[in-house]
Amino acid sequence: MDAVRPSLWILEDDAGIRFVYEELLGVRYSLRLFATLASFKLAWAEDTGRRPDMMIADLNLGGQSFLAYVASSEAVALRRIPILVVSSSDDVEILRDCFNSGVEDYLTKPFGRSELIVKIDRILQSSKNGVVDLDSPELMRGLEGDLALTAKEFQILAALRQARAAAAKEDIIMAVWGKRRLGPKTFDVHLHNLRRKLASLNVRIDFQPPNRYALIYSRD
Repeated sequence: MDAVRPSLWILEDDAGIRFVYEELLGVRYSLRLFATLASFKLAWAEDTGRRPDMMIADLNLGGQSFLAYVASSEAVALRRIPILVVSSSDDVEILRDCFNSGVEDYLTKPFGRSELIVKIDRILQSSKNGVVDLDSPELMRGLEGDLALTAKEFQILAALRQARAAAAKEDIIMAVWGKRRLGPKTFDVHLHNLRRKLASLNVRIDFQPPNRYALIYSRD
């Protein structure tokens, strides 16, 4: 990885858009660009010691679906880094499927250049702030196995642990997303997915009125 600049891997089959990425982002970030899902998967498998800080990907890649890949068991390690999907589709069901699969954020083509840079910088900063020091034996065993929390799920878990008691929803959102405007279901989708994964470790997230959440470790 670049010693100074954040590392971005970009998966885009349109040569024109790859050129835009190189021209716009090449001076700010360390880039690796892939035209096919197969070439990306090969690099991901071979360069296990050179993981990017985040990834940008189109959804439709010459008849292959990036979303189907990222949701598969083959992409467990990939879901540990932030992913920004940049796609021409604005279908709400596709957007929901992206977030359910662990995608960090979504940008619709054609995109504004400033908007792209702002999203990238926010994602990178949020990921940097979301480093988690997990001291629970149950969580450590699960996270070292195949629980496969996404970057946002790690950050929600960190916010809950740092609160020590119940954490207000607005405080969790501020810790994880900052002042970014969220869709009405974004938080709920990430929380639901985190709850489902933690359940296998006998860890639950309790809702406590009026609008607070607490991390509970069950020894049963």
